[in-house]
Amino acid sequence: MGKEQDAHNRRTFWLSFVALVASVSLGLGNLEYQIHRDNSNRRSTEKRFSNIETVLRLLTAATAPQMQKAVDDSLQTALAEPSKAKESIEYAGAIIRQFRNANVSIPESDLTKTGSQLATLLGARGNLPQAWNTAGEFISYRSQSSVADLSYLKTSGLPDCTDRPAHPMKIQTMNEARTKMTVSSEYFSDCRITLDSPKDQTVINGILLTGESFALAFKNCLIVYRGGNINLITALADHPITIFTDNPEHGLLTHVEVKQTLFFEQCLFDMELNGEPSQFGQQFTQELVALNSPYFALSRQDSATN
Repeated sequence: MGKEQDAHNRRTFWLSFVALVASVSLGLGNLEYQIHRDNSNRRSTEKRFSNIETVLRLLTAATAPQMQKAVDDSLQTALAEPSKAKESIEYAGAIIRQFRNANVSIPESDLTKTGSQLATLLGARGNLPQAWNTAGEFISYRSQSSVADLSYLKTSGLPDCTDRPAHPMKIQTMNEARTKMTVSSEYFSDCRITLDSPKDQTVINGILLTGESFALAFKNCLIVYRGGNINLITALADHPITIFTDNPEHGLLTHVEVKQTLFFEQCLFDMELNGEPSQFGQQFTQELVALNSPYFALSRQDSATN
């Protein structure tokens, strides 16, 4: 009886063990199937989204004139009817965002008209966060559509300008009396600068204050602004500076007065304004909205603080 019980127990153990192995095997099989199914679903979903995005881009391009008119009509409504301002501005901003995402080009004359309307809107409806948000969308979109071949600036690996040395300023021509000269500005290129970043502000101001340069340009750069204080030096008075020729051991010490110190040339702007910017940020935004040029100099009005 004991032997039969032992045999029964062993059979039960092995049956349980086999069942466990089978269960695990089935579980692993289900897991492999689940992973395969999930990967297939993900690829299918990605393909569907890609197709949807393509269709949206095509539709946006095909209806761009009508959509652009809707933007202008909405901005006019926001100016004429205060009770509808918030909704109308949000609608205009959503269309501009779609233009930006779809990378659709709008005639420059139409952009100039919209920029003029937005500048007026900021003066009349600047108390509405939606007005600044839409202005930021417009500035970002306009720079994207007017400056060609700068899509690489959107990559996540783009370095900060202030993490690398700038290209030095040099004398280009000088008269014999050494009283007149032309110089090339010190400049950064192919990098990112954040205007309301304390770190970037410290480095840029340091370059200007130490006499390393009296003007600093940003060429083919990504200019980021999120609505905070812009604590950047925009002018210099009786400022000592040493300018180097091609021989780095011989420099010319001089004093300069500079009305504008910071310049942007062929840059891509990335502006997200979720509320009313700082005082100087408002001035900066209003100037960019109305700007019809890939060149911009940052200057502070007497009444504007940071």
